[in-house]
Amino acid sequence: MISNNQTLFDIFSEEFNSKKEELYQLVMSEYKNIINSNINDKAYDIIISNIDKYRLLTDIPVNNKTRKVRKLIQKELYDSGFVETYYQLVTKNCYSILNSKYSPILDALSSSYDMSGLFLHYHENAYYQVNSKRPVQEFFANLFAAKVTSKHVYIDNLIKLLPKSFDAFEKLFVIFYDRIQNNKRFTDVKLKKVEN
Repeated sequence: MISNNQTLFDIFSEEFNSKKEELYQLVMSEYKNIINSNINDKAYDIIISNIDKYRLLTDIPVNNKTRKVRKLIQKELYDSGFVETYYQLVTKNCYSILNSKYSPILDALSSSYDMSGLFLHYHENAYYQVNSKRPVQEFFANLFAAKVTSKHVYIDNLIKLLPKSFDAFEKLFVIFYDRIQNNKRFTDVKLKKVEN
């Protein structure tokens, strides 16, 4: 337990669930600015309004039975300007700025929003459906990696955007670090029993 009979899971879940829409809007607004300034002022809207069609296309197997439907979708994507815009998104690495700033947040957001096809750091929704603790486990893993590799930009953004969760992580990190460094057991750590 971190504080007030709460674990990292409790703290993160409460804070993230109350802020996820705001965080999603913040990140996607920044992504829109990046894409539009690097490609053109309509690029983000072209991508977002066609991404579901592109996802559908990638899910349809390539064979003789699906050729007509695939060609129809491909034509619609070409005619809408999606193909050229999407190509520019990739060749200009528009996503790299967001990934380098918000990777742990993007990963957490992918537990609630479909981020596939946007080149942002994410896990498939099915990954999160397996276990309700996956979002906090990913948060811990991403933050732990950022901490030990000194990725300060991730840490700075988490302090600003998810301060309670970051503080809880820090307290948990100190518990682990102190015991590992001093070869101490974990017998004095307060635990919270979780029902299955």
